[in-house]
This record gives sequence, C-alpha cells and structure tokens, in this order.
Amino acid sequence: MMNVGRLKITEYLMPALCVALALFMTAQLVIITILGVSFKGVRQYSVGEQPLRTVPKSESNGDDAKRALNKSGIEIARSAPADTTSSTTTNAFNPQPKHLRLLNNPTSWPPVENRLYPDMELYNQDGKLTRLSDLSGNVIIVQPVAMTCPLSQAYTGAHNNGKAPFKLCFPDNGVTDFAQRMQDYAGIGMKTPGLVFVQLLLYNMQNEAPSVDDAKQWANHFDLRTSNNQYVLVGTPEMVNHKSAMLIPGFQLVDRSYNLRSDSTGILPKRSLYNHFFPTLKGVLTPRVSVIGDDEEERLRQNSIEIQNASL
Repeated sequence: MMNVGRLKITEYLMPALCVALALFMTAQLVIITILGVSFKGVRQYSVGEQPLRTVPKSESNGDDAKRALNKSGIEIARSAPADTTSSTTTNAFNPQPKHLRLLNNPTSWPPVENRLYPDMELYNQDGKLTRLSDLSGNVIIVQPVAMTCPLSQAYTGAHNNGKAPFKLCFPDNGVTDFAQRMQDYAGIGMKTPGLVFVQLLLYNMQNEAPSVDDAKQWANHFDLRTSNNQYVLVGTPEMVNHKSAMLIPGFQLVDRSYNLRSDSTGILPKRSLYNHFFPTLKGVLTPRVSVIGDDEEERLRQNSIEIQNASL
C-alpha cells in the first residue's frame, strides 16, 4: 500500500516540477534579455563614444577633420570619413563653452596631421590665459620650443643683429631665424594680416616645465609681443614627456579651420619646411582668386561693347 501511495504522489509531483522548471527558465530568459538591452544602451553613451548623426552631403566638409566632446568632456580629434555615399556620418560638433576650463589640457597630445589641432588653455608671456582655439579663423604657426635647444634659439632670432643667445646656450652658427626664412622662401612676413605665430614653450633652461616668468623673459629677449600676434604659451608639467621632446625643433601649420595641415617638427620631420610647409602656408593664407588672361579680358570687353550697341 505504501508503494502505491508513493507512486500516486510521484505522478502528481512530476508534472508540477516540470511546470515550475519551465517557468523558472522562462523568467531567466526574460531577465537576460532586459539586461542585454540595458547594457547596450549604457555602452552607446559610454566614455569615448558619441551618438552619431547623419549630415547631408551638402553640409559635409569632405576630408575636413571633425571634433566632438565625449560624455566626460574630453575632446577627441578625428578625421571625417571619405564621402563615398549621398550622406556622411560624423560626430556632432559640440564645442565646450568658453567660460568653462578644459577638462584635459591639452585635449589630446601630440598633434596629428590632417586632424583638428589639440585645444589648450595656457598662460602667455603677459601672464594671461590664452585658449588656443580662440585664435582659429587665423592661420597659426606653432613652434614647439625647448629653451636650451640651439636650433630653437637660432630659429627665434639669436643670430639677428642686436640679438644674442638667451642665457647659457650656443645656437648653431649660420642658421637664420624662421621669420627670415619665411620671407625669403614664401614671401610672407610675420606681420601679414591673418597670420598668428605661437611658440609653445615646453622646456625651460633646466629642461623642466617652464613658468610664466620664463616665458616673459624669453619673449622680452626676442621681442615677441601679443600685440603683434606673437604668443609665447607656457606648457604644462604634463606636457614634459617623450612625445613633446620629439617635436623639437620644428614648426606646425594650423589652417583657419584649426586643422593641422603641415607637420615639420623633430630632428627628422615628416614634412619638409621648404617643399611642403611653406607652399601649404601660401595656399591657406592667400585667398583663391580667379585670374583672367589678357585675351579673355579683351574678349569679355568686346562682348560688353556689342551688347551695349545692340541695345541702342
């Protein structure tokens, strides 16, 4: 009798256990699905990623670089993808308000050619904060400088008449300053409208991070004035690293849209100062104009006369 009772109990319990197990597994699948959707949404807005928007082809800048602020406020420099379809997907451009300090200063490092130049907010030789991106709209020449570098001093004018090396340094003999080279090879002077010259002071005379006083002494010695669009910016201690050292000596060309167009920095520069930097400088500084030849001008003049005679 006991065995019969056990069999009856088992007959009732087995279906109930199967149903309970099925419900438990179904509940697990529902929970996993919900968590998966939630994690996907979190990942879409995680640090370093931005929701993308589609920009019509007419609004796209082709190969121009784009920049965007990620959710943490860190500015990321990126190149726009090639325009191969009717619309281009790009990061929305949300510049940080000017009254707010940059969360990363500089926003990225080192600069990368054909991308937006890193933004930075540094003290100048007058002791005032300068946001580098505030100078955009002009063509900017950036010279990374180590005060003990002989070429940095020579390019700044240590051999010019009435000048001398800054403190204990021996600039290379026969090296003319950058301003004279730019005048000789590109026909462009330092005081050309729309041109801004920025020296990025990365190392002081002790090969450490410079101070405002270092920048002031350097600027006074070489007669660099903000009133002449010549800035000496004081690099931060975080910029004293191997990446910065590899930029010295040399020059970088930033166009009016704040893109790095030519990088001629370092002992073995990527771009030649004479074959790339100066020709590119002339192209971005000089407005494009349509030149009409004498024959074409005469033809247009004759057409104008014929139209006037026909109307009489």
